[in-house]
Amino acid sequence: MSSPELLIKALPRCLHVLSESLALLTDSKIKLAIKAAESNIKTNVETPKKLDLELVSEPFFLAFNTDYNKFSLQVLESLAVLYHASSVELFPNQKITERTIKVISYMHTIKKDEIKVKACKLISFILLSPSGNLYVHNENMYNIIHSILVLYQSCAEDTKTKEVCEMTLHETMRALIGCYDTLIQKIEFDTVSELAKYTVNALTLNCIQAIETMPSYPQYATPHDIDVTVAIRFLTNAVEKQLFDEKTTILALSTLNGILSSDFPYFNKPFFKNILNEDVRVAILAASYNSSFDTAPYTAALVLTVWSRLSYKFAEGLNEILDQGLTIALSSPDSHVVRRACHIFRVLCNNPLIFVDSFVNFDCDQSGTFKNIFENSFSIICKNAYPTSESKSLQKSALTTLSNILYKLWEFCKNPPAQNTSQNVTQNIIAAKQAKDIFTQGIEIFRDSPKKGLQFFIKNNIVSSDPVEIGKFFFNSPSLPGQSIGEIIGGNKPENAAILKSYMNCFDFSGMTFEKAFRTFLSAFIIPGEGQMIDRIMEQFGQRFYKQNPSIFSCADTVYVLAYSALMLHTDAHHPTIKKHMTLEEFIKNNRGIDNGKDLPTDFLTDLYNGIKREKIFVSPTNISNNNLINRQQRIEIYQQQCQQTLQAARQHITGDKFVFTHVDSPLLLGPMLQRVWGPLVACLSISLEATNDQKIIDLILSSMESALHISARCYVEDALQSLLDALTKFTRLRHNCDVQEPKNIQCTDLLLKFVVEEREYIKNAWSVFLEEVSLMESIKDLSNVKEYLDKAEELYEHTKSLDRESINDFCRAMSIVCIRETEESTPRNYMLQSMSKVAIINMDREKYVWNEIWTAISPNIVYGGSHKNKSIAEFSIKLLTDLSEKFLAKEEKTDYHYQERFLSPMLDIYYGASHRHIQEVLLDSIGKLAFSFHSNFHSGWTVILRILTESSRDEHFIDRTFRIIENVIVNYPTDISPYISSVLTTLSSFCIHDKTGNISQTALTFFSVVSDFINDDETWLTLFDELYNISIHTENDVRTVSSEISLEIILKFCVSQRRISDEFRSTTLLKRILPRIVVGSHSDEFQCTLVQEIFDQEFHFENSFSSVDILTFVFSLIKCEGVCKAAIDRCIECLRSCSISNEHVSLIRAEKGIDSYSEKIISIVLSK
Repeated sequence: MSSPELLIKALPRCLHVLSESLALLTDSKIKLAIKAAESNIKTNVETPKKLDLELVSEPFFLAFNTDYNKFSLQVLESLAVLYHASSVELFPNQKITERTIKVISYMHTIKKDEIKVKACKLISFILLSPSGNLYVHNENMYNIIHSILVLYQSCAEDTKTKEVCEMTLHETMRALIGCYDTLIQKIEFDTVSELAKYTVNALTLNCIQAIETMPSYPQYATPHDIDVTVAIRFLTNAVEKQLFDEKTTILALSTLNGILSSDFPYFNKPFFKNILNEDVRVAILAASYNSSFDTAPYTAALVLTVWSRLSYKFAEGLNEILDQGLTIALSSPDSHVVRRACHIFRVLCNNPLIFVDSFVNFDCDQSGTFKNIFENSFSIICKNAYPTSESKSLQKSALTTLSNILYKLWEFCKNPPAQNTSQNVTQNIIAAKQAKDIFTQGIEIFRDSPKKGLQFFIKNNIVSSDPVEIGKFFFNSPSLPGQSIGEIIGGNKPENAAILKSYMNCFDFSGMTFEKAFRTFLSAFIIPGEGQMIDRIMEQFGQRFYKQNPSIFSCADTVYVLAYSALMLHTDAHHPTIKKHMTLEEFIKNNRGIDNGKDLPTDFLTDLYNGIKREKIFVSPTNISNNNLINRQQRIEIYQQQCQQTLQAARQHITGDKFVFTHVDSPLLLGPMLQRVWGPLVACLSISLEATNDQKIIDLILSSMESALHISARCYVEDALQSLLDALTKFTRLRHNCDVQEPKNIQCTDLLLKFVVEEREYIKNAWSVFLEEVSLMESIKDLSNVKEYLDKAEELYEHTKSLDRESINDFCRAMSIVCIRETEESTPRNYMLQSMSKVAIINMDREKYVWNEIWTAISPNIVYGGSHKNKSIAEFSIKLLTDLSEKFLAKEEKTDYHYQERFLSPMLDIYYGASHRHIQEVLLDSIGKLAFSFHSNFHSGWTVILRILTESSRDEHFIDRTFRIIENVIVNYPTDISPYISSVLTTLSSFCIHDKTGNISQTALTFFSVVSDFINDDETWLTLFDELYNISIHTENDVRTVSSEISLEIILKFCVSQRRISDEFRSTTLLKRILPRIVVGSHSDEFQCTLVQEIFDQEFHFENSFSSVDILTFVFSLIKCEGVCKAAIDRCIECLRSCSISNEHVSLIRAEKGIDSYSEKIISIVLSK
């Protein structure tokens, strides 16, 4: 345990060792110092707190100054004892501590590792001692950190000493952060005056240090704040200016990252935002340009830390790092730099949300401030992934980066975090991106034609036509081309002047020096070259600066003239073609008397001259030139110059905090992200795959394709999915009928099959690309390996039963497209038609409404095949449909459903569309087979069967064949067909009408009686009699006679005897329509009379079934019919006379229905008997 007593005991040993080392030296000064120290120790043995540590430590410092190579070890060990044994009661003061730190600063020059380890150990003792708490601040902290890094750099590679130095630096940072919330230790004084003096000095020093370190917010800074700021600034400066070697720079980067990754209140202080923007931002930019490969992952880690922890206050700075740092590095003409930048992006992939956030905050920014970071960087990586003769290693690096980015984004898509982002926010972001795209389009137009571009912005409501708003828009949209802005604000029209004035009013030059205001102004846009334009712009600058800083110059004209002069100086100093430059004397001479006749101070003009000569004014870094007229070395020099310009501009420009950075965790944004980059992605992958047989490159390409395919499918980027699948299938080589496939062709086929199986729920309209490949496989299945792939592909058919409703419909529609293509080939094929049959069978157990949708997609292709001019295709289609029908009809159909009818309707379409009579025969045979085999399962399907039989009855070639079908059904299965009697009647009628021999008609008519047994409703009765009537007027005499007789027989048996009709039907339809038509339907007068007689004898006299009024109703209806003969009417009169017709009956009819004059005459004849 440390104490003054322990120090009293330890120090004499140290002095004794030093004294022995001085044996050969004659330096009496050191010896005298040792004696004085020993004397002081002896004097204070009993009162160790009074020990004079300055006196005691003096011999060690003298020895070190005399020969530090010889005495370093003893000095370091002795000072280590001094600090290790110190306590709050007795510890080295500030002077001793500063001298000790100076000693440590020399240790890197000594090659012995032991010395360096001792130095690190001494630093640890200092930090842990009361002296460290009191005095290691600000400059001393800076020197400690600097010493550690210098020690680290001086160590040999991969040594324990290097590890000790690194551990010491980390220990220093932990001490720095660990004591942040603690108060600095109090020192005990003997008198109040000593305490007051110390307090005043400490407060004064702290104030001075705070003002020097953070001038904007000195009132908020504690000594610990100053220390952390000093550490950050030292580390960032070391990175920015490359003060150390590569390994040491890596240590500086990792240490800086460690500080920024910590969680302590320093980051909430108002001044930290300045530190972040002024120091950290520039350091990361510089690290982005660093050519060392080993520093890349540490640079990336620092970017990730800033993004994940500090982006909420660093949106503009982060944008600048990604845009002006990493994206510019990707565009470097030096392939080594590009590969390093790619490596950084691969490390960034460890947290793919950084790409999502970049897209959301920058690519979707509508303010015009930010460029499309994700789109631009991804596109540049794609560009670097193209095959080039210069560097295959660059291509591999870029492809590896693409593969990693896409894979990590796919992983994020598969396993998203618990989402905090609402869908509304996501939709707003997507809408913002659409607006940004319009804005980007406007920028391109504005660059080519400022006037047209401005009109585009106005037309699309990006800015109003008000000049004031346009000026603000130009100021607040840094992505607008500066040259175009200059042309607009420098114009000579009134609206141009109004825009210029509004634009100038956006600048705040308050408190700025002239040079800084001048630089700020000219860095915002590119001043036009025309003298009058420059004059107008500089005049407005002069007015604005003078208004905000009236005490610097006497009038606005002074500022205007000086600004014009400064612009001329800047052009003279930095134009590459000017050889003889303006001298200071010439510059001063040019500005004599410009301040209301007075000269400006010479010192002021001298400083202005030197400042403008020293630093060029930059608008914004531009893209690297790709001019083919310059060689590679020249492009590298231009790139290096641009990097320096960017860093210089970054030091001058302080980013603001007006943008709020938004973290978004929704995978829904991956779709819009891929939508922006799939074009260059597909192009580079396709060209690269075409050009290479390098297995490593092939693997990277296919890995990228696989991830992109998954994302495009899951996120419904249909264009990308279609293009990626097209590209992939191109390289299966199946479309080229190649006898030999290369390994990459086989890999492409494997990937295609794997992807389709995994993403079958999401492929949507891209199914046709895959199924086209499957079809091609079948066409060349005899080639090696192809049969194996075809079998794998066909396994997918079984998986279709797990597809959701939308997906199975997409699949079936795609099959239809491929099916049509197959049948249109020069030698038509039916593979996909057969595959559709398999899919239909596999999915037949789905819900009926889903199955109906599937069948709606599939059936047109069967109809097309059945109607095909190629007989084999047509026959195959009918066989396929028959087989499917057997499967389908085996399933029960519920009452009142019509799924069978929908399913079998393609048969009718095929019959109509068949190109050969033979095909119709095949179809009719299939129908007969189905009717006989599944008669008990048929329900609504009978409708289709009967319609086909009806149609076939019109063809003399088929009438015999098809009548046997209906005959068999009616004779053997009348009950099964009974629910569809109306259709049966229509079919039978058609056979009767179209039978030219009469043989079929006679038989068919007998079936009317058979089926009548199943009729119980008026509507069907009406159908029956209508069909019999049709037969009676369209057929031969014999058939007509039988038809009429059958009609009367049915009426007597079922309508009169069994009373299967309603009273209303009998009194209206039967008497007024059916019976009269039976009579009139007979074309001969004789047979009409016969029928009238039979009606009276058989129908009206059957058990008094009809009243006299009914009989009169029939007669009156008959005599009104067109075509009734006079003989038939006379026969009616004779029959009426035999009936009991009275005036009362006639009166009833007159009252109910009325009687025309002709009927009255008939009644008079009847009643006159």
